[in-house]
Amino acid sequence: MTDLFANDLTTQRNRFVSMPDKLVQIKRVYYEDRVKDMNGIKEWLNCDVVLRKNGLMYFCQTIEEAEIVSDELLTEEVKENSETTL
Repeated sequence: MTDLFANDLTTQRNRFVSMPDKLVQIKRVYYEDRVKDMNGIKEWLNCDVVLRKNGLMYFCQTIEEAEIVSDELLTEEVKENSETTL
């Protein structure tokens, strides 16, 4: 994982980090000494996780797991499509 925390800040955007209990997406990376209001940046970027390493701060958003609410509509669409193509 050492290459993930490289000094090229622009290439780190929209990368994903797998943590033991969740997956996060890196939204922005800033040098730690340039960050004056961490909570303000978190709110502005809609981030809920901040990681620090080697003088950099990684503002991240947790990726929620997909949840199937109902597959009824999808099943009906598949049946309709298969009947029309025959």
